[in-house]
Amino acid sequence: MEPENIALEELKLVQAIINTQEQIRLKIMGWGVATVSAISVAYLSEKLDLPSNSYLALSLVIIGIFLWLDTVHRVAVDRAIERSGEIEECLRKEATYDGPKIGKSISVKNGIPYQLRSLKNVRVYGPYLALCFAVLFIYVFNP
Repeated sequence: MEPENIALEELKLVQAIINTQEQIRLKIMGWGVATVSAISVAYLSEKLDLPSNSYLALSLVIIGIFLWLDTVHRVAVDRAIERSGEIEECLRKEATYDGPKIGKSISVKNGIPYQLRSLKNVRVYGPYLALCFAVLFIYVFNP
């Protein structure tokens, strides 16, 4: 196979990885929203005998856990997007193709520095921040 064809095949695989990881992230976000919503509904309906400070702490801990899970998967997305850009440069003849390198580019250790860098993206933390505001609203204005 010619390098250009290999690059196209790698690009298709990388795009599939991005799509899969984004779907996982959406599920994680959905589970987080559903969990916090269930706790909030139970708290507001007084079916959950929980002091308001405990409600706030429990909700924020759950939001933090789901945010961290989302961020872990975002690191893989970021790496796949970066590799996709490299392949596209090669296809535009701006660089020499050096692949396939899917495993090498995506399987790098997923450490805290990578997670913090991914966490700077508003698409990652924005929904969780909105969820925090909703919890704080319930906490402050619950009769």
